[in-house]
Amino acid sequence: MKAAAQAAELHEALAKAQDDHLSYVTLERGTLIPTDRVAKRTEAGNHAWYSGKHKRFGDNVQVIADPNGFPLWTSPVEPGSAHDITAARAHCWGAPYPIAAKG
Repeated sequence: MKAAAQAAELHEALAKAQDDHLSYVTLERGTLIPTDRVAKRTEAGNHAWYSGKHKRFGDNVQVIADPNGFPLWTSPVEPGSAHDITAARAHCWGAPYPIAAKG
């Protein structure tokens, strides 16, 4: 049920952006927050929190921002090894489309 609550927050943020007449929002995919979480391993034995893209340990967070770059919503944390598009699909990929269609 937690994911449903988070989805509601995302839709609320997008609805507010529309109410505020923002011309667009951006999805900042793959924002890595540096961390020292190094204990967990993937099934393949790799460090789950290590981002090969950024060459360091961290948390992968998706951010939807207004035209000035101010965050309107942030996703739940994924391990740094999670691919950006996979994390975006899991948390927010299709969410802006119904709002944009209302125009």
